[in-house]
Amino acid sequence: MTSSTIVGPVLVAFQFVIAAVLVIACPLPPAMWTLPIFLIAAAIAIWAWVTMGIRRIRILPGVTEQTQLVTSGPYRFIRHPMYAGLMLLTLATLPNDFSVWKFALWVVLTCVLVAKSVIEERALVIVFPQYHAYQDDTRAMIPWCW
Repeated sequence: MTSSTIVGPVLVAFQFVIAAVLVIACPLPPAMWTLPIFLIAAAIAIWAWVTMGIRRIRILPGVTEQTQLVTSGPYRFIRHPMYAGLMLLTLATLPNDFSVWKFALWVVLTCVLVAKSVIEERALVIVFPQYHAYQDDTRAMIPWCW
């Protein structure tokens, strides 16, 4: 059993729980000025899902025999657009009823998604030799990783 087989499911559990808490804790109706952020985040995630193919989406970090390197759609610009969409969507929940605990949860979610992306990228570099060039041509999911 490798560390990613243990860590991956834990990261996924944290990802889902934290995202759910942030979304559920957002008061309704949300502030109107956050609606465009929600829509942009949803558009990024949906575009990524459609580009990758809904049946090929995996929630666990890593690669399988069926993994393909997708470099079209939003993946032309950013290596983890689904993570970016989730981060942006949950970020848009914060101003609606800001609290330090919600911001702290969002920071933890960001760390979880960065950890998942690191696991994925380590595996992708091994399976796809061209992944290094792809990394050079695209951005990471968050600005401080650019």
